[in-house]
Amino acid sequence: MNCILPLLFLATQVRASASGNMDADALLNDSAYSESASSAITPLGNAAGFVNTHASASGKGYLTYSTLADYDPNKRAERCNNNKHYASFNIFFKRYPPKTSEGLSHKETVVIKCFLWSRQLSLSDAEIVGQWRNEVIAGSNAYINV
Repeated sequence: MNCILPLLFLATQVRASASGNMDADALLNDSAYSESASSAITPLGNAAGFVNTHASASGKGYLTYSTLADYDPNKRAERCNNNKHYASFNIFFKRYPPKTSEGLSHKETVVIKCFLWSRQLSLSDAEIVGQWRNEVIAGSNAYINV
């Protein structure tokens, strides 16, 4: 049984950017990302499936994804409503580690991703915690179209 939690918070917005010398642990412990997720206003017509996890959703029902300029669940919900298969979406911050080329290191990048799903998401779906190159996820929220 899925538990749907209606939540309303004051919004704190964080934008995607190059993050400098932030390692994986620093991203996971940076309060800007967790506060942005925890304080995000649940979009009208949606309920929270999960809030502020360090994992993104996985499983059946994946439709597509977008890379976003800002962490804005309301704007994302408006765009999701145009997809007739939309049942929920997962928005989160993802750290991409520096790429090295010929001994040169580049700044890490934090991007905001949003995955669209054709089924309702719950906390048990939050399974992807990153990848082998120290890619990590923070501030992951799922919203269910109700």
